[in-house]
Formats: sequence, structure tokens, C-alpha cells
Amino acid sequence: MTSCSQVRKLMWPHLNGVLFPLWSMYRLASIYLASRFPDHSSSSLEAHFKQLNKTILKMAESLVHKTELKDFFSDLEEKCIDPCRQWEYSPDQMCNFISAMLESCKHLEQLTKRRRTHLAYEKYLKTVHTCVYQFASARKR
Repeated sequence: MTSCSQVRKLMWPHLNGVLFPLWSMYRLASIYLASRFPDHSSSSLEAHFKQLNKTILKMAESLVHKTELKDFFSDLEEKCIDPCRQWEYSPDQMCNFISAMLESCKHLEQLTKRRRTHLAYEKYLKTVHTCVYQFASARKR
């Protein structure tokens, strides 16, 4: 089993100092989400995206302090998947939020200038995307 310290060594130095400038991705993500959620209001989508974005970024930041990877997965379930279920989103719709984060990070100057940071951030989001889809699909059955 991979420990958090191994994940932290790979990812944290590259994400440090870049997490908080990412708030500019909201507008880009809102456009992306509006095309995938035509029946939802843009204000509710933006509010949900902001909450999920903040949670996912704080989870990345908290990997520095966690000693076991299972804590990360329980946080993912409690802080990302459960709120999406309350908003009545399907597993595919949950993943659309993470896809919006991935898509918008491609256009952020802070990340595109730092190739290693961009790659680490993409790896993290792809991992979260896979976990969210697997957890949400398994719970649905």
C-alpha cells in the first residue's frame, strides 16, 4: 500500500505555492460546466464548483499532514462525493466537475509556466477523478 508520505514526496513540492492562485479558474470552469449541465442554473453550478474545488485543493494540501492514504479516501467520500449526492448529481456529473478543473487548469498561466507543477496537478486531479467515479458508481449499485 502506498503511504501518504510517498505521495507527498512526489507531489507536494510542485503544488506548494500554486494552490491559491487557482481561484481564477472559476470563470473558465463555469463556461465548461454550463455546456454540460443545461438544466442547472449557472449560479448553483458555480457555487457547487467553488465548494468542490476548494475541498479538493485543501485535500491536496492536507496530504502533507496525513500519515495514511485511507484518510484521503475517507475525506474524498465525506467532503466530495456525499455533497454531490445531496445535490443529486450522477457519478458522470460528479466527474464533470473534476473535468472542469482539469480543463481550466490548462489555461492558467501560473501552471503552464511551471511544467512540473502542471503535471503534478494533472496527475492529482486525474487520480481524484478516477476515485470519485469508482466510489460513486460502487455506492450506486
